[in-house]
Amino acid sequence: MLYIISVAYLLLEITFFVAIVFKIVVIYCESDMIWFIKYTKLIPFLANGMTTKAKTHDIRQFIAFNVALHSHDIPAIVAQQFDMTTQSARRHLMAMVKDGSLTVSGNTKAKRYYLAILVTVTEQLDTKGLAEDVVWEQYILPHLSGVPENVIQILNITSSEMINNVIDHSESDRLLLTVVRSIAYVEIRIRDFGVGVFRKIQKVFSLVDERQAILELSKGRLTTAPDEHSGYGIFFSSRMVNSFRLGSRGLYFSHQHNSDDWLIGMDSEIDGTFVSLKVDLNSTTSPKDIYDRFCSNPNSDNDLGFHKTHVPLKLAQFGQESLVSRSQAKRVLSRFERFSEVMLDFKGIELVGQGFIDEIFRVFKKHHPNTNIVAINTNSNVRTLIQLARSEDATTNETIKE
Repeated sequence: MLYIISVAYLLLEITFFVAIVFKIVVIYCESDMIWFIKYTKLIPFLANGMTTKAKTHDIRQFIAFNVALHSHDIPAIVAQQFDMTTQSARRHLMAMVKDGSLTVSGNTKAKRYYLAILVTVTEQLDTKGLAEDVVWEQYILPHLSGVPENVIQILNITSSEMINNVIDHSESDRLLLTVVRSIAYVEIRIRDFGVGVFRKIQKVFSLVDERQAILELSKGRLTTAPDEHSGYGIFFSSRMVNSFRLGSRGLYFSHQHNSDDWLIGMDSEIDGTFVSLKVDLNSTTSPKDIYDRFCSNPNSDNDLGFHKTHVPLKLAQFGQESLVSRSQAKRVLSRFERFSEVMLDFKGIELVGQGFIDEIFRVFKKHHPNTNIVAINTNSNVRTLIQLARSEDATTNETIKE
């Protein structure tokens, strides 16, 4: 009997021990499961945080590169682009105002947003003994921290070309150099107090007026000092930067890279010459891209010089005049024979005369068979007249592109 009681007691203790162990295991498993559940809930939370941060960056990059064109309606533009409410878009805009990236004016619906100028530095430099590489190293490069390498290359090449023009051509005893930065672009402004670029070219090449100097500059390979200069500087600089503006004595011409718009017009009367070089910080252009576009010769593997050019005909249109006469065509054709290919750009040209087209696409070709003229951005009127000129001379091989 005692033996049975002892065995029963032992079994009870074993059962009690097993129960305790089982409870510990259950508690451990439950806590582990709770931790696991919490951890798995944390993963999407962290992922969502990273996604939100990336989206915020994208939104603010979009604002930076679009606010200049949409200062009055940027909240709506952002809301549409990122599928959000205008109220959420305004929160992003006000955050950028708070951190100094943007400025704002007006109240409520009349608010307008603008890029804030983060850096603006102006130096006056004597041109006597001045070297453009020293100007770059001492006065420009220190303000370009964090700027993408391709943008630095473009600014280095273009600013050096323009500063060298001041030193060698302007007859100015000083220049003003200004560096401007925002979160979206870098701009370099250079001004001299010399004879004026258009006036000097007009005088040296005996042109009709200063506006013709702009047309000649747009073709490239034009210099008033051929022994020391190639005449490439303004041609390539105006195509590398996102926004180029060259003004002198009440006249200017400009080029907008993104829209490929060329303009000529009247400006405020200033002594000397003013040039603005603006490059967007999201630019994907490199100097090589521009050089490759124009510096090649399809007839030779060894000659990689400047043989192609692009001529915007809008720069040949003075005021409201139409391009109708042979004399106008001859001004356009000046120095075309120096190139193997000329892209003649009809963008913005609605009406031309038969004589104008015939002079370019038939008469010139007879005398200069080695220069191929490629008509681009033509309308139906222009294409009809070009076809007519070609039909008069079956040997022509010009290309027409819409």
